[in-house]
Amino acid sequence: MLCLTAALSTSATEATATFEGRVARIYDGDTLDVVTAPGTVRVRLFGIDAPEHDQRHGNLARDGLRSLLRNSQVTMQLLNTDRYQRQVAIVTGAPGNINEAMLERGLAWAYRYYLPEHPDAARYCELENRARTARRGLWRDRKATAPWLHRNRGEPALGDTPSLQECLAAVRRVAQSANTSPPSKTCTIKGNINRAGEKIFHLPGSTAYARTRINTAAGERWFCSEKEAAAAGWRAARDR
Repeated sequence: MLCLTAALSTSATEATATFEGRVARIYDGDTLDVVTAPGTVRVRLFGIDAPEHDQRHGNLARDGLRSLLRNSQVTMQLLNTDRYQRQVAIVTGAPGNINEAMLERGLAWAYRYYLPEHPDAARYCELENRARTARRGLWRDRKATAPWLHRNRGEPALGDTPSLQECLAAVRRVAQSANTSPPSKTCTIKGNINRAGEKIFHLPGSTAYARTRINTAAGERWFCSEKEAAAAGWRAARDR
């Protein structure tokens, strides 16, 4: 599986790479494989979170994405790379913006935790709200559970009573709690906590440094030295 990290900027708001390709496989409502000239890439749709395979409505979301993209030619605006080495992207196909189409059809949630990285955060919340108000897709189920609550992998509590106000408020909370700037010019080591609960520190210049965000509200922090990070219980990243 090809990783296009070298072609990406360090910020989701400053995408520098656009690739075209053919959809080869749909895994679920927000993950697919695309065959491009350099090779096959695994793509995670930016800004949405679809039900998991083992979750109610998981098949509905997967089949909905298949109906939009089966064997389609697509254009991908690559924003960053996630911790699973998937290329996070806004995908455009014959139906238009696929990320937005999934929200409009009621097949996914606006992914509040990552929306602060993009200027269209409010639009994603609004599209989710329209589908929910119209009871489209998974919103026919008044007890639909957000995928992040289903996974329960240590992501910040983003709310379990969906509404436009809740979505926008969650985006604001995440934006405010995500300390993306080091406290000083000498304390630039990122202390990240992954979904398995491992405490890992990343040095400037390491492979994952640019795409690692620090959320102080979730217990992550900045360090001034490797010694300080190790003493606090963090281990060095293996990509250093």
